[in-house]
Amino acid sequence: MHKEGICYLDKRGAIAVFVDVGSSSSRWFRRREGRSRVFCFPTKEMNHEERLSKSLFTRFLHIAWRIAGDIAHRVAERLGTAMPPPFDGLHAIGVDETSHRKGHTYLTVVVDHERHRVIWAHDGVGGDVFDLFFKALTPGQRESIRVVTGDGARWIDPCVGRWRPNAERVLDGFHIVSWMTDALDKVRKRLWNQARRDGDEKTTKRMRGVKYAVLKNPGDLTDRQSEAFGNLRNTGPKGQLYRSWQLKELLRTLLKHPLEQARGELRHWVFLASHSRMPEIVELAKRIRRRRPDILR
Repeated sequence: MHKEGICYLDKRGAIAVFVDVGSSSSRWFRRREGRSRVFCFPTKEMNHEERLSKSLFTRFLHIAWRIAGDIAHRVAERLGTAMPPPFDGLHAIGVDETSHRKGHTYLTVVVDHERHRVIWAHDGVGGDVFDLFFKALTPGQRESIRVVTGDGARWIDPCVGRWRPNAERVLDGFHIVSWMTDALDKVRKRLWNQARRDGDEKTTKRMRGVKYAVLKNPGDLTDRQSEAFGNLRNTGPKGQLYRSWQLKELLRTLLKHPLEQARGELRHWVFLASHSRMPEIVELAKRIRRRRPDILR
């Protein structure tokens, strides 16, 4: 192994920096849920990856772990002055929250969709935190924002309405499909618990076997999951789990279609979901009906 650089990703500040330490490969440092790992990518063979433990990394570079973080922060400050201002020329932004430290600490992140990069992050979640982002912008920078994407969190719409009332509010497809996968998993759990209460061991085993298969895209299934998925049509009363999966795939597919085509397909999807007689899916249909104008933009 050689020493050329360390790239440090600080989740608190959501910023990646490069530290030059001297020779012919790059090392990526990532901090995750209190544990740290280093990724080594030789410059000539980018498909090669090595993982180093925290202790091995400090012994290899002969520096303390705290010193590596201090170096990275200093380089981040230096690179920050050389980079173009992150808030200039914003047209389409996305906002979302994420958690770390096993879900005990939340972080609000704003991204620039056009330049595909994180532009702002702050501890906490909610409208008060998102307000801080808009306060950091100049009036001209705020006026340039035309589109704001995100999930269906209640705090996003009021905040956008206060600062950019003329901006389009769009629900991104990833979160819409995640609503459906959550509802699908609730259907599976309900049917699984019902089968356990009834002593139906065969159905219970099938439900457990398709736990992850029903949440995946069909092309991503493993051979074992495909085999378990083949029995899904006859699993559960009235094929509820299979019908839920069909609705998930219909929703995922229609979101990729042109706008006018998707309008009719989404209207049909809401009708099917509303009459599915599955409480989890019916509730989701009501939610999507309410947010339909924000989905089809």
